[in-house]
Amino acid sequence: MKTILSLAIIAIAPICFAQEGKKKVKGGKGPLPAHVIEKFDTNGDGKLDDTEKAAAKAERDSKKAEMKEVKDSYDVDGDGQLNDSEKEAFKEFAEQRRIERFDEDGDGALNATEKAKADTAMERRKGSKGEKRGKKQ
Repeated sequence: MKTILSLAIIAIAPICFAQEGKKKVKGGKGPLPAHVIEKFDTNGDGKLDDTEKAAAKAERDSKKAEMKEVKDSYDVDGDGQLNDSEKEAFKEFAEQRRIERFDEDGDGALNATEKAKADTAMERRKGSKGEKRGKKQ
């Protein structure tokens, strides 16, 4: 259950933004993740300018919309929540998506190396030691 929720969170996790002159997560705590800077810092200055922030926000918004559509498609009874059977169906979807992303040898399953890469990617998205950044209390 926690794995499914973690995968869902990863899929819709907000992309963090650098504040002018500071590498802080918008509305949150801690430094901006290196992978976010690496992906969106097109001018190579080590921080995100307004254009780069806009690109990051557009991607975040797109992923949020996609995940809402996915969640809504699994919410069969339309109550806005996933019951146990809906969660199980979503879990199968999330695992298949994970396999599609990390199955390097194409055998339809994740071996130990592929699982380790998937876990590393998840941890990188969550931050060091699994801490949550930018989460509103």
